[in-house]
Amino acid sequence: MSSDGIDAAETLPVGAQFDCPFETDFCQWTQAQGTDKFDWKLIAGSTLTAGTGPSGDHTTGKGHYAYFESSVGANGDKAQLISPTLTIASGHSKCLVFYYNMYGEHVNALNVYEKTNTAKMNIVWTRHGNQGANWTEARINLPVATNFQVVIEAVRGRGWKGDISIDDTKTVNGPCPPLGTILPSVPPGARTTPMPVSTSCNFETKAVCGYTQDKSDNFDWRWSTGSTASAMTGPNNDHTYGTPAGHYMYMESSDARPNAKARIISPRLPGSGTRCLQFWYSMFGQQVNTLNVYAKSRSLGNVLWTLSGNQGMDWKIAQVTIPGGSNYNVSLLLSFYYLSLT
Repeated sequence: MSSDGIDAAETLPVGAQFDCPFETDFCQWTQAQGTDKFDWKLIAGSTLTAGTGPSGDHTTGKGHYAYFESSVGANGDKAQLISPTLTIASGHSKCLVFYYNMYGEHVNALNVYEKTNTAKMNIVWTRHGNQGANWTEARINLPVATNFQVVIEAVRGRGWKGDISIDDTKTVNGPCPPLGTILPSVPPGARTTPMPVSTSCNFETKAVCGYTQDKSDNFDWRWSTGSTASAMTGPNNDHTYGTPAGHYMYMESSDARPNAKARIISPRLPGSGTRCLQFWYSMFGQQVNTLNVYAKSRSLGNVLWTLSGNQGMDWKIAQVTIPGGSNYNVSLLLSFYYLSLT
């Protein structure tokens, strides 16, 4: 689930151009020197190794893209691609967007770093393992900093079915954009038009996409980054970025007594047609109780999805069918002990 607003697309100054379809060259991106072992390459169609990589580029399906060939080298070998230098002033924000393909049983990792002029690299986003055969969009809020570069790094796995590919890099002004919005219907005689409702949220800003705390429960969800305040429970990082740069919502078990409940409620969504709610959750701890999902119309209604007990530290995906009918809010209710949602 991902969200936040978007301004018009931005063209960066000459010499600081992030946008690249990788059709004929790497544009303003350059190969690292001395900090990796291999280079990224350009290719059209499938990669050289069967059982890994995409079948074509993201842009047209027939063009070129950048990729890391895993049939050479050893486990842990890296290829790094470095952006032009960029400055983001306080009070401003930019979003890096690109598409990636990580398909194959030996895929290791794709990392994105912020590199300062002191050569220090801070990881801001990561993905590990086989992510499927399709191209997937990544959206990363870039940090406020002076004279830094973005480094995109592919890491080789333990075998040759581990090619990693990227395509269509660009930046846009403002926080990273939502993946989808709904235009609510206008009641007869209404004098104002309701604001568009985002159907997606990655909880990267304090506004949390218009989700609100329920006033009839026992306590509130928290907005956090990194690990949680309690030991031996919760994830190490959020799901969106997989690093301390990302945020998520969680219920802190030390905030309430056993069997207390915390509920967050989505913005109002149109009830026309059946929809699928998808989210990622972490339910890790010896005393985890229950996570419930409701489609709240006039009342909370029946539970549409429920899960109880320790599910391990990793983020796991959930999909919930929301039947058509009246306009509704999605309500996520957690009974003590602990859950994280992104």
